[in-house]
Amino acid sequence: MQRAAVPWGRRPFFARYIPLSERCPRGSPSLLQALGVHGVCRLVSHARHRLPCRRRGSRCATLLTRAKDPIPSMDKTREASRLVAPPTTGPLHCCPRPNDEASEVPGLLRWLAESAETGTSEEHILAGACERLCAAGVPVDRAFAGIELIHPLLEGQLYLWNSHDHSVSRRDLDRFDDERSEWEVSPLYQLHNTGTTELRRRVGVTYVPGEFPLVDKMVADGIQDYVAFMLRRQGSHVVGEHDMTFLTFATRAPEGFSEHALDRLRASVSAISGAMRLATGPRMIYALMETYLGQNAGRRVLRGGIARGEAEEIRAVIWLSDLHGFTKIADEVDPDAVVPLLNAYAEAQVAAVERYGGEVLKFMGDGVLAIFPIDGSGSGFGDCEKACGAALDAAEDTFVTISELNRSRSARGDVTTTLYLGLHVGQVYYGNIGSPERLDFTVVGPAVNEASRIADMAKAVDKDAVVSSAFVEAAPGTRHRLVSLGRHALRGVYRPQELFTLDPETER
Repeated sequence: MQRAAVPWGRRPFFARYIPLSERCPRGSPSLLQALGVHGVCRLVSHARHRLPCRRRGSRCATLLTRAKDPIPSMDKTREASRLVAPPTTGPLHCCPRPNDEASEVPGLLRWLAESAETGTSEEHILAGACERLCAAGVPVDRAFAGIELIHPLLEGQLYLWNSHDHSVSRRDLDRFDDERSEWEVSPLYQLHNTGTTELRRRVGVTYVPGEFPLVDKMVADGIQDYVAFMLRRQGSHVVGEHDMTFLTFATRAPEGFSEHALDRLRASVSAISGAMRLATGPRMIYALMETYLGQNAGRRVLRGGIARGEAEEIRAVIWLSDLHGFTKIADEVDPDAVVPLLNAYAEAQVAAVERYGGEVLKFMGDGVLAIFPIDGSGSGFGDCEKACGAALDAAEDTFVTISELNRSRSARGDVTTTLYLGLHVGQVYYGNIGSPERLDFTVVGPAVNEASRIADMAKAVDKDAVVSSAFVEAAPGTRHRLVSLGRHALRGVYRPQELFTLDPETER
């Protein structure tokens, strides 16, 4: 091994040459050998440290060389250092430029990286970053962060930090709230609309009263300088429609932000944004999984239950529903009214099923498949009586909600319908079903097929709900809430069985 000092910036780097024979002493096959590489040259900033990548503030780079002479001259080593040295211009976020070192806030980047790895909340990340900026001489009195989300209900989350109490408040931006007028007169809208990444307004210099109502309010509160940044991912890394983060900083200092303070803000915003997005990511992923798969199934997938055929046999109450006359409705009503109708009747079921501990697995056209697990490694009632009672409670609540829904829809002149529901108890396989590259987390088995036949029987006997004999046998305590419909033959089922429906005269 040989070493040589190489000037780089304000301090020397040391080139360490390691022959490949020492790096692979046992002669194991190596892609490097196949490429004709004879040695590895490492440039490190601390000559005496054996593991420079672990020492705070050290830098290292690795070069592969086909030359057999280890570091033949200082000039060649200097040339090698230029190959790996950070450029003086152009964005390269993997390592800081030497002339940016003075702009870095001491300890901030390291703290942000550690916070992101340890699951620190967005509020704590923003507050900690602001406190470190203030300690580094950046006079921040107000900071704001806005993060775009992929969420069924939320369009984004907004965070506001104030220096007077060092607290962070969070506001969820509802996807369906109409706040466009407020957004369109904000500085952030100008950033978004023009595509610029930075906007600054300083009182007495670039601030024009009335330009932005938000800035007017801050000026009335003593703010003297305001700067906003927009950070946007590009290319294949974009998640969502825009994948943007907004960060703004304001100060009451009479002289505003100095150029050095602005440089420190510019050097910090990307890391602050990245740490906050990392903190937001898991919660957003859980929300998406629960929205599209259901709470229990979503958690199972995120815990690693993703292999095809990975299924668990459980006992469950099976809920399978269908809308009355939906095909005719879809043919007759305005196409724009079909999806709102489906959403309204699905919402009535989902709310009731989840309220009583069930889980909606999927929407099948105008139908809903849900389960109330009795056992299994996941969440389960652990008792047939409890699971069946919860399913009946959910069914009764659903029909009450649908009655109210139909009254309101009729008053508006909208088309109405009702629900046919089948309830059954049986063994099902709960897990990943499908092809290697396209899986569905659902339930399958003969019991699911029988539940479908029972739901069809509800149409045949014109009853809102039909309950199987297996359901009553599993939970005899629910019998007083049901009325017998007699024995019926189900399509594809060998024996006729007694079926039941909800007793409208029975109270829970």
